[in-house]
Amino acid sequence: MIETQRPLPEGIVPYGEYLARRGYSLNRMMYDLRIPERRAALTADPEGFYRSYGLSDEEIRLLQARDWQGLLDAGANVYTLVKLGGVLGDNLLQMGAAMRNEPFEAFMARKGAKH
Repeated sequence: MIETQRPLPEGIVPYGEYLARRGYSLNRMMYDLRIPERRAALTADPEGFYRSYGLSDEEIRLLQARDWQGLLDAGANVYTLVKLGGVLGDNLLQMGAAMRNEPFEAFMARKGAKH
């Protein structure tokens, strides 16, 4: 039998029903970025685009700051967050470095990755 109650590593926030419900509007907005017209709308007027989804001032602040960890904590799903990063020019590795408050080069070197 697989043990399911192991403690999570520090900083890991399990994504479940609470965060899914809390982040629904954020995730809906980011999921819609698969549509070229929605991507164009975001780049033309980011704040107007965010407001068109009924996002809160706090959610908009997190988006404008590119606070990736804050967005995850607010209920964003990592898969939809990658869609947003793609439109904004940030990939998953760059997001990871930012979440660790670490320069990208140092993050990659610590991972032993060549880029």
